Amino acid sequence: MQLKLKMPAKINSTVKEFDLLQILGVKPKKLVNCLVKSLGQKVKKGELVAENKGVFGRKEFLSPVDGILDSLSEEGLLRIRVDQSKRPKTRPRPIKEGLELQGSWGKGDRTGGELLCLKETVGIFDLSDEYAGRILAISRNFDRGFWHKARALGVKGLICGGLPDEDFAIELEREFLLVDGKEQGIYLTLVVLGKDGEISQNDWRVLEKNSGKDILIDGEGFQVFVPE
Repeated sequence: MQLKLKMPAKINSTVKEFDLLQILGVKPKKLVNCLVKSLGQKVKKGELVAENKGVFGRKEFLSPVDGILDSLSEEGLLRIRVDQSKRPKTRPRPIKEGLELQGSWGKGDRTGGELLCLKETVGIFDLSDEYAGRILAISRNFDRGFWHKARALGVKGLICGGLPDEDFAIELEREFLLVDGKEQGIYLTLVVLGKDGEISQNDWRVLEKNSGKDILIDGEGFQVFVPE
């Protein structure tokens, strides 16, 4: 039976789904006990919503958005209702002249921000608050912990050479809101620029040359736009 809190219809609101079974690594029957917030309760971005204190360490889920906990399904999908009317409307600064790099896969809206190139292999402990609002580039892939922490910190975009595993792209389809039948990536936009898990040397040199500059990335178009 799905746990559902009845809520009045709300204009300009939408629901975001998260697969807690995958994130926390628990059995469905134990999932409810992992919640530290109650259904119907308001949560803020970065606030702890659920955790699993297992034998192999502690796993946690931090809300990537401000919203209200809407429901929890038998399949472990936690739904957070987000008020779209409160989302700040921002437009990336235009790039008058630039170079386009074409990727192989992506997800999310077109967004702009300062580019920062990281080392080849990164993990959750390589992230800090200073990366908030920036677009990060990694020449290879990243792990799942890195992805969730980057979203919680407010990283705007991620350029990488590959995904953590084969199932990640499928799961990511659930990580984006549908508003009036159209996708809106309210989290960090992702562009896989490389093939076979690594960005080419030529493309990586272009990214490094533009590190510290404002760039644009388009998840749906699999594109990266740099000034030069």
